[in-house]
Amino acid sequence: MKASLPFLALFCSILFMPFLAAAQCQFLNPTVELNSVTTNVDGNCVVNLNLGFEIDINNGNKIIFVHIWRTQDYTVHTYSTQNQPKENNILNDALATIIIDNDVVNNNPTAPANQVFMTTYGPDPGIDDATPPAINQVKDASDGLSYNRVVLNDAENIYRYTINNLTLIVPGACGNQINFTGDAWSSNANSTNPAVQCSMQGFSFLVNDPTISTDFTCQPIGVSNTYAYTVSTTSIQQLSFQTDVYVDNGDNFFDASLDTKVLSDAGPYTITSGTPFYSGVLTYPAPYATNLPQKLNNLWIVAKNMTLTNTNNVVTTVSNALIERVLNTCNATVLPVKLIDFTGARMGGNVILKWRAVQTADITGYTVQRKSGNGDWEDVAYEKARQAANIELSYETSDKNVFTDISLYRLKMESADQQAEVSRNVLIPGITNSFSYTIAPNPSFDGTIKVNLALHQTGASVYLYDLQGRLVQSLTATQSGSFTLANLKPGTYLVKIAGDNGSFAAWSKAIVLRR
Repeated sequence: MKASLPFLALFCSILFMPFLAAAQCQFLNPTVELNSVTTNVDGNCVVNLNLGFEIDINNGNKIIFVHIWRTQDYTVHTYSTQNQPKENNILNDALATIIIDNDVVNNNPTAPANQVFMTTYGPDPGIDDATPPAINQVKDASDGLSYNRVVLNDAENIYRYTINNLTLIVPGACGNQINFTGDAWSSNANSTNPAVQCSMQGFSFLVNDPTISTDFTCQPIGVSNTYAYTVSTTSIQQLSFQTDVYVDNGDNFFDASLDTKVLSDAGPYTITSGTPFYSGVLTYPAPYATNLPQKLNNLWIVAKNMTLTNTNNVVTTVSNALIERVLNTCNATVLPVKLIDFTGARMGGNVILKWRAVQTADITGYTVQRKSGNGDWEDVAYEKARQAANIELSYETSDKNVFTDISLYRLKMESADQQAEVSRNVLIPGITNSFSYTIAPNPSFDGTIKVNLALHQTGASVYLYDLQGRLVQSLTATQSGSFTLANLKPGTYLVKIAGDNGSFAAWSKAIVLRR
């Protein structure tokens, strides 16, 4: 199987030197994952991304603030107790302000997003969803934000946050390069005059150019999967870079300290607008090449140490490291002829899990495992194997799940000799007061996607857009059920589910690999 994702899931990992306002905390290694770039009905550019960073919270800093601007609108600010960012100094032109109640997560690592993201900006209450000119600047759970937090060093209180589904509306049409600059700071309060314990100023990133596209081919058990990648630019300047490759640890969030590097410091390579770089077909080494579950995990391509050389031979160092998710298209058939598929779908407060297997006689049973929020994997269901070898068997079980954050499920297959193999993860969205949904299969291999809705109100509309923002298909659902989007060409799409009277809205990516 092959997947080509030219710029979707592009990361920009920013290398920076943090500015410390006080020795109470420290921000490290911010990253940005680009989910999509589209144009809205007003002709403005809509960028959806996931923002990540590490923070050393030595004294339990309670509140984390993040502000993002277009680079052209950014102004350097002096952070102090009497000079927090406000509309009258620098927030007038900001695209987003995000306030994280870190104290909530410290006390409850699986706290829902609507408790973690604060809705009011204490230093300037005019920065809200209704007061011009900063309308819709504060982003919170009502805007679709969710989060992930990973403990990197428990003894030293170092954590990594990923803020998912952040939408930035950039005035004007989308260009080849979109440039952002941000500030982040921390305090022990979200009051009108909170002390600034530390800040990170001027972290910047660009998206859309250069781009990384990937190919991935799944191989049988015992044989390494193969992958390839292409780095290209539309710029007339020469671009030089090096690359790393990581195997994801299974949580589907990039972190260099948790994921496993399998290719290091390749290059340097040089490209121009007419001469992209192609890696050739590559494999990654054992045990990650052949062992499960690593064989089923995604890869990350990292383009780093980038420099631009113009026609006058002036060299500019680019601070961004671009990171691309390589979608692992191995389905469970890579397991030794035991598992055909494993799927899950939310139905209200329950998740229905199904799988089909052509099992050998040594299989004794199947354990369903769940990982919610920042928790560990836990066993939630067990099905004893029916002893009928070499024919297709179907299994089904359910799990009570009322988490508001996403959950991951996987299937552990157990044998008589106490060996176990693990399937790929299945992602299930959290429950909301309005609705829950799943999109499957994702990726699709036959041009058909089913949207499964569990509605807690009268109805919803489903819209399918391509990456240029064009409406491809739409449908109306008046009740819960499964709804089909068919005859789709290979590519990456955005699915919007909108409730009646604007009561809710959710966006998801859907991928069609072939038809």
